[in-house]
Amino acid sequence: MASFSVGGEVYLAVANYVDESRIVISESNDDLLFSDSLDQPIEPARRTPSTLFRLRVGSDDRLEATAVQSFDTYAARDVAYFEIGGRHFLIFAQEYGQVSPLYLWSDARSEFDLVQNVPTQQARSMHAIDIQLSNATIKYLLSAQIGEAQQCSLADQFSLMPQCGSTSIDGGLAGISELGPALTEIGEQG
Repeated sequence: MASFSVGGEVYLAVANYVDESRIVISESNDDLLFSDSLDQPIEPARRTPSTLFRLRVGSDDRLEATAVQSFDTYAARDVAYFEIGGRHFLIFAQEYGQVSPLYLWSDARSEFDLVQNVPTQQARSMHAIDIQLSNATIKYLLSAQIGEAQQCSLADQFSLMPQCGSTSIDGGLAGISELGPALTEIGEQG
């Protein structure tokens, strides 16, 4: 979960990992619960929306949460909020799949728009940090993930399948300016 304020409103973004109501276990596959094939009945349940709530205190001094936006996510383990130059961003760490969606707040519509799918390998957590250099502050987006760290590029910023590995990079990474270079390998910045 991530809480933040935009335009005087308080919001809570909730990452949803699985929708248990979509897990299909039948008599023919109930033995899967104790096997390595458990992913088969769970796969559809990982495609579950994550939600943005607007929080307000009602006239009776009780907290009211209103769902204001839904995000198509796939096994979202975490959500992070950060701000760059007055622009508001959300990113969902998706444990299954090869990308994590990055959203930018639209003042005109009071909601987030998808601006990029960030290449990740089984992301479990996301966190934005600021690094102060001698003449500037750079925002870095860190991902804790299970998969091997690789350098990846996207054919376009909305691609769901990045090209990863040292031979697939052919001219830069698609991305948001001011987000800084990505940590591509342990101890190496690209």
